[in-house]
Parts: sequence; C-alpha cells; structure tokens
Amino acid sequence: MFMAVEKQIETDFISWQGFSMPLMREWRPLRIEGVFKKGSITIGDVSGPLFEARWLRPGAADFDGRAWIDSNKMKSNDKIASAPPRPQGFTSVGWIKGFEEKDSGKKTVWWGYSVEGQIILEIIISELVEPAAYEWIISNVLPSVKVFKPEEEWTWRIFSAQFKVPAGFILESHKLNNGDMSLCFRRPRKERLILRQVYPAELALSRRALEKWFENSPFSERRRFSEAKDGCRSVGKKDFTVDGWKLVPFPLGFIRPRRCSRIAVVDDASDRIFLTEYEYGKRDSGEIAQVAVKGMRGGTA
Repeated sequence: MFMAVEKQIETDFISWQGFSMPLMREWRPLRIEGVFKKGSITIGDVSGPLFEARWLRPGAADFDGRAWIDSNKMKSNDKIASAPPRPQGFTSVGWIKGFEEKDSGKKTVWWGYSVEGQIILEIIISELVEPAAYEWIISNVLPSVKVFKPEEEWTWRIFSAQFKVPAGFILESHKLNNGDMSLCFRRPRKERLILRQVYPAELALSRRALEKWFENSPFSERRRFSEAKDGCRSVGKKDFTVDGWKLVPFPLGFIRPRRCSRIAVVDDASDRIFLTEYEYGKRDSGEIAQVAVKGMRGGTA
C-alpha cells in the first residue's frame, strides 16, 4: 500500500524507450509491451496497477502533435481540464480528468508531444488509486517526464538495472528475469549490442566461471563466436575480455563475418556481473563495448 505522505519518501526512476520519469521506490513495472515505435508500460505496487504510459513515434516529418492532442481531447469535451503539467522539452500537452470508459472507471489522461524527442506520450491514471498515490503521480511524475533526443546517448533503467546506450541503437528484444536482466540492441550498420546484468555475483560465479557466462546467451542467434588469433584476450578473477568473430555455421562462415568484443566485469559495489557483447563491422572499433560496461557501473541502486 502507498506510504503516508508525511513519512520520508524514497524515490527511483524508470527510463525506457527514450523517456524517463520518477517513481516511488516501491513502484515497479508490472507489464511491458510493444517496440520502439509504439508500446506501453504499466507501473504499479503490491496492491496492483497505478498508471500506464503509452508511447507513439509517428515518424512523419509534418506530424502535428498539437492537432493530435486536440482531437483526443474532443472525444470528451466536458472533461477537459486546464493547466496540464508541461514537462521540459514538450511542445504540446493536454489532459482530461474524470474520463469514463465502460467497465473501467474514471481516469485522468495526459498527453504530451515532444518535437525533439519525436514522441507522443499518453499517461493514463485510474482515479480509483489511493488519493495520495494519485496526487503524487499528478504532482511529481507528470511534470518530471523527460525525453531523449534520437541523436544523443540514451539511459535505460528498469528495476534497479541501469544501462547507457550510444545514439542510434534500437531495442530489439529484452529478457527481464529476477537476478538476470538483458537488453539486445541493433543499429542499422549491422551492429548488435547485448547488455546484461547478473546478480548476486557471488552466487552467479558459484554456478559458472566468469567467461562461461557468454556461453549461455539469453538471446537465440544463428552466428557463433570464434576467438580471433590477433585479438585481445585477458582473463582475471574479476574481469574477462576477448575479441573474436561472429560467423554463420560451416561451411558458410565466410559470408559477412562480424567482429565481436566480449567484456565481463564483476562489480563488488553492486554485487553484480556486467556483461557486454558488441558485434560490428571490420572497419569499426570495439570501443563501444568498453563504453557500455562503464555505463552499467554505478547504475544500480
């Protein structure tokens, strides 16, 4: 249940698909659906759902966010509310309160469009949630929503795992298991970046050696890793690095081989193993793998 407002409130935040927002420490994602262009995430606590955030990337250069929001508000003229929260970076906002749909109770619906972020956000709050929780969402979540620009590095944070991803990488798939969270990204230049956090580290290392964790990939693929004779290989008690190639199975291994850098680090401060695997072209650099590991360090609660 929601804690009394007079008590000290501990906060966290979630950052997903190019937008972020603050959360109460005990809130968490209950359901995640969709892809880069369109999807939703439901936030709740032990008592159930509190609100849902939906995103849409129209894609069209001449898209009119103001007109889109106005058309949605017109569906319920008598419920239109004034002075909607306007987070920094949003060019158009609007909301309705007391909107009622059949069998779903009354809701507050907020819309925001960001030209820079090229995204529409719709946040739906059930008015059946406890008043203190409802007020915290209105007063703290909505005004603090942040969007990332497509050309900048994005922060991803889900539960207590945080990742930083260079511009242009699109989330392809994810596996969010208790104690083992993985994100798989792709960039148009045939780059593939897998970021993974396994915890607690001590338990994980009792199950398999650090370098062996790469043999248990959370994502299926056709290509297989082959260590490069001219690449870097470093094996330590708490870190592991190896360079290689990703090849399709014999006898077609010669077809479009990709360079691959693997790095694993045991982070004592968070008691986690940070793993990254980066596939890239022959003429590119594997530096992104090192940057990605640094982005995970210090990203846990």
